[in-house]
Amino acid sequence: MTKNTGIPYEKMIQHIYQQILTCEGLDTINVQHNIILKGKTTSHQIDVYWEFNLRGIVYRTVIQAKDWANKVPQGAMLTFKAVLDDLPSGTKGIFIAKNGFQRGAINIAKAHGISVYTFCSAVEENWSGPIPMIEVALRLRVPVCIRPQFHMPLDWARDNTRITGLMRDLDPRSLVTDNETGESWTINRLITELCDRCGTPPKEYTKEFHDAEIQPFGTEHRIKIQEFTGIFGYQTGYDEKFHIQVDQLVGYILRDATNGRIDIFDNNVTLLRNEAESNG
Repeated sequence: MTKNTGIPYEKMIQHIYQQILTCEGLDTINVQHNIILKGKTTSHQIDVYWEFNLRGIVYRTVIQAKDWANKVPQGAMLTFKAVLDDLPSGTKGIFIAKNGFQRGAINIAKAHGISVYTFCSAVEENWSGPIPMIEVALRLRVPVCIRPQFHMPLDWARDNTRITGLMRDLDPRSLVTDNETGESWTINRLITELCDRCGTPPKEYTKEFHDAEIQPFGTEHRIKIQEFTGIFGYQTGYDEKFHIQVDQLVGYILRDATNGRIDIFDNNVTLLRNEAESNG
């Protein structure tokens, strides 16, 4: 039984589980690599490990990561079970192998609650066939903003005629502030938000303010506004379909060896999708 890369493989497992835990909302947990745990009778070297405390109870998980060229045999699973038996009660075990497990090893894992996974590149896993392809549909959405206009309170405008002229040809970097909510936008950002709100097709929309003002870009003046009106939204520009080979998009696959469920990662080992359905 030969080893291919050793420690780099273990570090990849550490990296992917840090992402999976973060995706599951456990982003404060530190996933550790190559640590020594003291058992009931002896100390054990652990490839990957994490723990967390919940209401006074410590939950521990240890991972055995093997990039052996052959399938993990029954004897290796029994050895891992012995390590788990020597660690504090309730310690969860996960065995991850690059090239899978012999049937006897999987049977032992099932009998003793050990999770078993394979982790390898998409090409090595041959995911979804010899040259799996994904069809991608590209739809370009073009933002629409027609007749955008800020409206001032009439009484305020009458009392401040010397600065109301600044409302003509406003620079899109001018700052809009809603004093009631504390929110601020540049005009560009506000238009983008309203386009997102209106969606497709574009529609007339009025954003009302109870206490808001606009500061024309490059000035110190603040002008009261009570609403912003216009037609906002998106139009579909064009549709285009093209194909991508799976190995151009998916770099690595973590597969549950018992039920086939997978997590997929890109070529930089960044999590793309959590708990995806198996493709084969």
